[in-house]
Amino acid sequence: MSLCTYGSEPNPGSPPYVWVTWLDAQSWLGVLWGVFAWIGVAAHSALHEVSVFCATEPPQPVYPGDARVLEAAYDPVAFEECLAYIEQSAAWYVWAQVCRCKSSSSGTCTYRGVTWSSLTDYGALTRQMGLIVQPQISGMSIYGARFQVQSSGTPSPTHLVVWDPAGTTIIKDSGAFTPTVGENTYLFSTPLAVTSGQNYTVALYGAGAEHYFGWGTNGTDTTHGDVHYGNYVERDDNSFCPTDVASYKRAIDPIICVGGGPGTDPYAPAAPDVPGDTSLPVLPSSDCTTTADLCALVNSLMVSVASMRNQIDLIQRQHVPFGYIVGTVHSGLTGSGSFSVAGLIGLLVQTSTAPAGWGTSTDEPARFIPSPVSVAVGDSAGDQDHHYCHSAEELWFPDAMGAMTTVSYAFRPGCGGSITELLREP
Repeated sequence: MSLCTYGSEPNPGSPPYVWVTWLDAQSWLGVLWGVFAWIGVAAHSALHEVSVFCATEPPQPVYPGDARVLEAAYDPVAFEECLAYIEQSAAWYVWAQVCRCKSSSSGTCTYRGVTWSSLTDYGALTRQMGLIVQPQISGMSIYGARFQVQSSGTPSPTHLVVWDPAGTTIIKDSGAFTPTVGENTYLFSTPLAVTSGQNYTVALYGAGAEHYFGWGTNGTDTTHGDVHYGNYVERDDNSFCPTDVASYKRAIDPIICVGGGPGTDPYAPAAPDVPGDTSLPVLPSSDCTTTADLCALVNSLMVSVASMRNQIDLIQRQHVPFGYIVGTVHSGLTGSGSFSVAGLIGLLVQTSTAPAGWGTSTDEPARFIPSPVSVAVGDSAGDQDHHYCHSAEELWFPDAMGAMTTVSYAFRPGCGGSITELLREP
């Protein structure tokens, strides 16, 4: 769905640059921030040039649902999905603050110039009466109509229609809509192209209720601009009904244009909807009215920070280590075999013996060709890919080594050596 039919542009007075941060997600969510804050605070910050930011519409994300938010606590894919929803919604929220929808291009339009005078009930809506219009030049289209609803009446579902030149068949129907009290301008989703010199009837009607429309100046048999306005007629027989037109005329002002529609002013785009159907509870907040409350909050924060630091230290030492500790050395190995391990980050594989004449490269240090030994790590579910060692001493840090429980090795005939376990720092 397009947010701006004719494109978007910066609001007058908008800054040249704008940030999108988790604070914008907080502003957008309001009281529901307590539900999604644990995800939203991870939102990436982004700096945008407003002229570029407003040139295209933002994505319109769909709330993934409460179940997906719950899964985000342990499922990284669900977490990223929910985070993307919050980030995109925050960007949409900022976009709606600093950007606006452009005005539409305007053609040359003819208005009858209705003056809304006394307002009176015209009877049951099933009585279909309308105003005959006849375009006087080619290339014209009927875009809609203006009308007025009495303030003391109750607007009910209505149709704006156009009858064919014979006045018997509906050739354009707005579908049901509910007008507002007072003056209304209704535009068809697509205009109806009309033929010069042909009669068309523009009318309002509904079903099962009464509408109140303002009466206006009589438009019978007058030419205004590029359109001739004829009689008020009833669809059943395309004639006056009743004879006293002045008593039953409708205050309707068809909008008929050439070279484009009536145009619109710039307007504010829609902002993202806050997920109003969530049943997730808001995170409970602690009181902070006394020194004791503040101390309790600080102590809780220290515990959380300490726990977070322990996790970060573990991740750093396991996956991006600055060093390692030498563990058990398995020496005198030949042939094939395996041994159990736990909590490793890597292996040091050393080849100490190889048959005379075994191929080597001219590199410095030389590389064995082919490799004298291959190693693999795994667990009860199986091994990872084998790693072929070509150097006399070779370090290997496999992915997810901390989860591996077995090291397998295979020395080629006549080859032997040792494998040293490498442990992460404590």
